[in-house]
Amino acid sequence: MKPKKQDNLDKFLDFILTKNNAKYLTLIVAIGAFLRYLVVKNVSFLGDEMVHGPHAINMWNSGLISTILESPTWFYLTDIAHKIFGVTIFSTRFLSFFYGTLTIILIYLLAKTIFNKRVALISSILLAISTYHIRYTLMEMDEALIFFVLLAAYTFIKYFRKNDQKYLYITAILLGTGTLIKTITAFFIPVFVVFFFILNKNKSLKKNIKSMLIVGLILLTFASPIIIHNILLYQEKGVVDTYFAQYFDINREVHSGQLGYDNAFNIPQVITGTIDMVKNSFLKLDPLIFILGIIGMLYAKKAKKGKESGLLISLFIFGFLILAGSNLLPTHYVSFIPFLCIYASLFLTEISNKLKKYKKEFLVISIIVISIANLFLIPQNLLPHLTSQTANAPMREFAIDNIEEDSLVVVDSRIYRGRVAWLFNDKHYLESGYFLQLLEETEKIPKEQLVPITTYLIECAKDDCGWGTIKEGELNTSSEQLVSQFKQISSKVAEFQSGGGYDEDTGTTHFKVYKTSINLHPAALTFADETHMWFYYPTRYEPKEKGWDYLSPKGILAKTAHNFGFLIVMLSVLFAILAPFLLFYEFKNTKKHIIMK
Repeated sequence: MKPKKQDNLDKFLDFILTKNNAKYLTLIVAIGAFLRYLVVKNVSFLGDEMVHGPHAINMWNSGLISTILESPTWFYLTDIAHKIFGVTIFSTRFLSFFYGTLTIILIYLLAKTIFNKRVALISSILLAISTYHIRYTLMEMDEALIFFVLLAAYTFIKYFRKNDQKYLYITAILLGTGTLIKTITAFFIPVFVVFFFILNKNKSLKKNIKSMLIVGLILLTFASPIIIHNILLYQEKGVVDTYFAQYFDINREVHSGQLGYDNAFNIPQVITGTIDMVKNSFLKLDPLIFILGIIGMLYAKKAKKGKESGLLISLFIFGFLILAGSNLLPTHYVSFIPFLCIYASLFLTEISNKLKKYKKEFLVISIIVISIANLFLIPQNLLPHLTSQTANAPMREFAIDNIEEDSLVVVDSRIYRGRVAWLFNDKHYLESGYFLQLLEETEKIPKEQLVPITTYLIECAKDDCGWGTIKEGELNTSSEQLVSQFKQISSKVAEFQSGGGYDEDTGTTHFKVYKTSINLHPAALTFADETHMWFYYPTRYEPKEKGWDYLSPKGILAKTAHNFGFLIVMLSVLFAILAPFLLFYEFKNTKKHIIMK
């Protein structure tokens, strides 16, 4: 007879692992959402965030059907969040938070469909606590794009299981929408095409080709805004966007230097890039999930877990290798974490099955160990991002709540220009270098034409707020002189501490805010607004005509093509909003688990 303590332990483990999966999934999703929310509100800005974030502000005023760097739909969706929540650190990171959290449910559904409920539950737990996936809940597209790729994988599997053509077309729509969220989605499409013919080998070639032509037409329709944008852009200005330049070798020199997109896909870099990303990203952010995930994939292949499992592994390998040969930014590789979580879960579950008597204890201990490692032990653990907040978040809140509409905001030039554009996008801001020019012009104006204007100075107290290269030198010296002079005629009204990891040392002063009144010409505010350009686009797209790729199509054909492209972008926005409803519909209606053949 078992001891009473052992009986109680068994009951507890049964309760944890086997009872009420739906309720536990709800708890897992809640934990995952909470951790992501903390990072969204706390973590300091990465460089690319302050390119994409400002460009999303007032996107609905831009009329763009693509952009110089990225597909358009992410920007339109993020701007919807701005219009609902205001421009805050949460709203600009909302899509990663929203789709990243939904992916926890999605991989449960996907893993349950391909494997079983236990693999599904452990998969969702691993993704909920994944340091890599949580850490990059940022102003980026990658967590949104992989949601659409994985949902497409699910509907693709449903197509073959049910032999229902509508799921094939839904797959194409999801991949098309994902491509308009981030072009990298296209890297995964060849895998779907190959597996279409592998899994459809018993059907007539004529029928397969007909289906693929329809799918191809859907995908081409979704890609058309980017294609149309580049054709019209080349015709009107003789340039193309970065992806067309990089992958089609069209005037790459235009994007060299600042953008650094003058190199195309590089085969030798596939190996070096893979080594670099494994060593410097996966093993520093999620070593346990990465190692277990790779072992799980090898096990699944050896154990012949089926073609549906092969689809996921192929998506992982092909997407990873294509990306490694062209782009080594860590944020892009967060897309592969859900795959690793599924196969790490498969491996852990298979080990637990072999342990028989202690299989539940093994799974619980494994989850506890991974959770503790991700929170406290691995080189880039989550703790700094959960316990302190970037100074940029309260600085933005201060700007919203305290800086008057008709005031002038002078921003220390030591603050990264993208951060300036995001923090003060809706204010009459200008960088401190321009302020000196404004004062020189003011001295030439008769005093009777001047009026007192409330003026704020935002100081970078740490000497380098986001640039990473200017702690010493002429810019730092001139900025210190301006701040010193401004202090003499103003009072300090706010101060914000650094936090959130990355480039902010917790507990040190990051921003200081000073307030005064200065006699200036009323046109000073207009002068400030005319300086609002950031990375090829005017802040808030006002005026939109100043944008690098602003188009004025001439002729019926060009105008019709541009309008068609805009219509497709709007459809992609609609499908992106509807996709979560499809997820919940499928989740609700998947009552029966069928073991993979």
